[in-house]
Amino acid sequence: MNILDEVPLEPGSYYIFDRGYIDFARLYRFTLLMSYFVTRAKGNLNYTRLSYRNVDKSTGLRSDQTIALIRHPPRWQTSRKQQTLQSTRG
Repeated sequence: MNILDEVPLEPGSYYIFDRGYIDFARLYRFTLLMSYFVTRAKGNLNYTRLSYRNVDKSTGLRSDQTIALIRHPPRWQTSRKQQTLQSTRG
């Protein structure tokens, strides 16, 4: 059992997690329930970039990309695209 299994999810809601928490098998439940999650990606996150949008770097934002996670077990693999934002602020 994990605390994430207890979180009541609401469609359209955003949930924010620390970098230390990346359990995509559990986070896939968010996708199924039309909720969203935000987490800081670890350096070893395996993804491919699908598109890139220009950003105003004076705001502290470094990039805005749409990505697809790759090499995932089929039981929770999804075609849903993810968005990554990189900021210069920690």
